[in-house]
Amino acid sequence: MNSSFRRAGVLVHGGAGTWRRVLSEPHLEVEYRKALRSAAIEGYEAMKSGSALEAVIEAVKYLEDSGLFNAGKGAVFNLRGYVELDAGVMYGKGLEVGAVAAVSRVKNPVVLAGYVMKLTDHVLLVGKAAEELAKRIGLDFVSEDYFKDPRKIRRFQDVKELFIRGELKYLKRNRELYNQGMFSDTVGAVALDEEGNLAAATSTGGIWLKMPGRIGDSPIPGAGFYADNEVGAVSATGIGEVIMRTCLCYMVYTLMKQGTDPLSSCSKAIEEVTRRLGEGTAGVIAIDKMGRVGYGFNTEGLARAYMGEIGGPFVAIFRDEKLSPRLGC
Repeated sequence: MNSSFRRAGVLVHGGAGTWRRVLSEPHLEVEYRKALRSAAIEGYEAMKSGSALEAVIEAVKYLEDSGLFNAGKGAVFNLRGYVELDAGVMYGKGLEVGAVAAVSRVKNPVVLAGYVMKLTDHVLLVGKAAEELAKRIGLDFVSEDYFKDPRKIRRFQDVKELFIRGELKYLKRNRELYNQGMFSDTVGAVALDEEGNLAAATSTGGIWLKMPGRIGDSPIPGAGFYADNEVGAVSATGIGEVIMRTCLCYMVYTLMKQGTDPLSSCSKAIEEVTRRLGEGTAGVIAIDKMGRVGYGFNTEGLARAYMGEIGGPFVAIFRDEKLSPRLGC
């Protein structure tokens, strides 16, 4: 491929869901849009001195630290009232992958996932073993209080009350919580650098009242994320069980590999997920080896932002918004 046709850029997402309910207070929309914009900028700046891999890790790290999204500081509580964090990173150069799951004290699981990729022969480490690696390499640890704030505690109590009364059932429960706007969602990023390297990263706190030990799609290659220099990079968001059952990111990747552009690939994959498992279940973003971007979702909104050679940052949340006419989406 002629590199002159390549457009380096970073595309981030802050989750697919019922965003109008999430943004119920006027000042919240300003905060969320600012965080998305800043994450895209952080990723792009990191890419200038590094690669697509540094770009996605820094972008997702920013969203984890913001406390606004269901990842890192903002992660939701499981049934026992504490967080369990999952994250995955993939570098398209050599199909390198690192992921962690069910960690509870690591400040930035996406950073730890990167070290699993760089320092070990493994793809996925979970629980105490993953946290032991984090301690050995000196990553930041935090207390339980770091993940708590009054609004999140109130939401936990409200959802648990519904659960105790028997008004929420397993998978049905997940969808009802989406419809009630009870949580924002997984965060992720995809990037293409000037050297033609692609990367993807995804991070999450899972779902409200999940059983301790439950692991979703975010640390699973092909489900929650995927990247290959020969094709593109993809990151998913939504109900993890749906995304794992459909291998959503690999579905988008396969469509791009067959020559479909990223926007159409994301749209077609979401159409298939909707046909098989219903509305209100998933969203996905993608960038291909030429730097073209795309996204698709069957929810009310998908929080997303782009920064790249053609400009930005561009930010959008709702279905009737475009990132930028210059991006064609």
